[in-house]
Amino acid sequence: MGPFNRGTRRVLGASLAVLGSFLAIPAAAASQHTCFGKPATIVGTEGDDTLDGTLGDDVIVGLGGNDFIFDPDGRDLLCGGEGNDDIFGGLGPDMISGGAGQDDLYGDPGPDTILGGGGDDYISGWEGRDTIHGGAGDDYLTGWKHDDRISGGPGSDDLRGQQGADQLDGVDGVEGNDILDGGIGSEMDVCEADPEDTVNNCP
Repeated sequence: MGPFNRGTRRVLGASLAVLGSFLAIPAAAASQHTCFGKPATIVGTEGDDTLDGTLGDDVIVGLGGNDFIFDPDGRDLLCGGEGNDDIFGGLGPDMISGGAGQDDLYGDPGPDTILGGGGDDYISGWEGRDTIHGGAGDDYLTGWKHDDRISGGPGSDDLRGQQGADQLDGVDGVEGNDILDGGIGSEMDVCEADPEDTVNNCP
């Protein structure tokens, strides 16, 4: 996915304004859309959007299209919707959902919850104690730092704990389709897998 090669409309979180000749969904209508059950404060369009959050607590919904969503700080809820989305959480504890499509999802220093949804997703928790679930599709899931909980779901998934005492769950009822690797500090990792799955660096 090439987030910097798209012709996207840019939506600014402070005013819900859009640069160019396109109109964003008005602020009054934003609450009709939800993310993790909360009314949206920033909403994209059915096209390809770049959505910027604020330093406060935001609820961002991308809707359709291939969206780029970035939120610098706060306790945020970020939902991509349909399309192939790139979503970056900020400094606070965030909840991120890619939705349908092939998504690239990234946490940051806070303890994040990141859900892939349908499609072949790439998810990285980065720093923080993260909970990651790939959902349907063939996903690449990595926790990076700290103690992470990572589960694959249906599909042929690659789960990487990296640093910390991680819990990896590759059980999906299909034998031999997943890869689990605890990474550094593997003596403290816990890996659950189906028979014939590939398991490395777990006790």
